[in-house]
Amino acid sequence: MKTKYFIMVIFLLVPWAVLAQNLVIGSKSFTESQILARMAYSVLKANDYEVSEAIGIPTERIRPALIDGRVSLYWEYTGTVYRRLWQGQDFELMRDSKKLFEHVKRRDYEENKLLWLPYARFSNSWALAVRGEMARLKGLTQISDIAKISGYKIGTTPRFTHAKDGLLALFRFYGLDFPESGRVVNRGISASVGYLERKLVDVTILFTTDAVQKEKDFVLLEDDKRFFPQYNPSIVISEETATLFPGIVKILSRIAPTLSQSEMIDLNHQVDFAKKSIDEVVQNFLVKKGLL
Repeated sequence: MKTKYFIMVIFLLVPWAVLAQNLVIGSKSFTESQILARMAYSVLKANDYEVSEAIGIPTERIRPALIDGRVSLYWEYTGTVYRRLWQGQDFELMRDSKKLFEHVKRRDYEENKLLWLPYARFSNSWALAVRGEMARLKGLTQISDIAKISGYKIGTTPRFTHAKDGLLALFRFYGLDFPESGRVVNRGISASVGYLERKLVDVTILFTTDAVQKEKDFVLLEDDKRFFPQYNPSIVISEETATLFPGIVKILSRIAPTLSQSEMIDLNHQVDFAKKSIDEVVQNFLVKKGLL
């Protein structure tokens, strides 16, 4: 099955009227977003809808494109909308997947007439990771266990270190001593992953569905005190689109409940490390789940 790809810059200039009979599924640039978008594409195509994809749209542009009709639907993360776009400050709310989803769902409908379909069980949030050998040697399974390590170096990013839901806040929340400046390596996630593998740092920040944890001998430490906000993905679609295409909500609502944390990590791994095509990976998954 071949997909029509739009060059983003050109696509975003196309008015809704031209695409009125064509469902356009948007996605962001990272692998997971594109995998999820292809799932929606594939199940709709299998149900005889005319569908195309718009790949690689930044977060700040994809929602406006959805609201004004240049995109018909896309997968968004609850925490991204509440924390990044709305600048939400209720951290207790952000740590509860169900409450956060219900809040975002209600507000987005009231303000934008956008529908949030059932959310996936996994959350692509922040995490702390250590090498497997250290985890086994020191008995590290959760963030609280960092207290067992002395003189460690940690890999992070400047923005995340000082964010209200970032590293400094995490250590205060857990009652842990923050490493001295010389032991904090602010080089970004990709660099920190390499540093962790080469033993240049002992702990690094990571996303919870990052495929590298399956490829490398890394252990993600459990967030035992539930500090990090939740980022559960859900398909977001305008009420207008749902009305124009009867049956689409019911079809799309079947996807998210089939996705678990371990399955999303594996899907990302198949694309990022096994170098399989997104089309092949998604096709196999949807067939396995009885969605195709």
